[in-house]
Amino acid sequence: MRDSGLVIVGKIIKAFGLRGELKVHPEVFLENFREFKTFTVFLPRGGKRVFEVDYMRRGAGESLILKLKDINDRDAAEILRGRFLYVEKEKLAEKAEGEYYLFELMDMQVIEGGKVKGRVTDFILSGTNLVLILEMEGKEVLVPFVKEYIKSVDTDSREMVVEIPPDLKELNK
Repeated sequence: MRDSGLVIVGKIIKAFGLRGELKVHPEVFLENFREFKTFTVFLPRGGKRVFEVDYMRRGAGESLILKLKDINDRDAAEILRGRFLYVEKEKLAEKAEGEYYLFELMDMQVIEGGKVKGRVTDFILSGTNLVLILEMEGKEVLVPFVKEYIKSVDTDSREMVVEIPPDLKELNK
């Protein structure tokens, strides 16, 4: 993270249409994402800029269509392709017990059988399910974020204890 007070809440996938709209993949729940009125973007040539939200609407699947003020054509929108959207950490909604923001899970150590076996490298949001992408002993393993496999998460120590059955590991080969 480039600024300890900022956290990633979305990624700009591509320009959408001709009027400067952006197709965005939120990395927080949609209800929470819609509450943000500004986003910070680290610009491709250095520096950062705070953009005000003009409007947003639902896109296909899990995406949103976002219009930022001062981004008024496709060329300006295209410059932001692949950039992340940040907000100040204190703007995030409070979480209930057992809930986590995705940025809290990223790069977390994965413990299995009492030993460090890898880390969380990415995730997939598929409908209502979160699937973690773990790098374990040099292999990529996809694991649903459910109590059956994820036994505990400690955001302070940055450790996640997992219990992955052999048949699930076999599916990942």
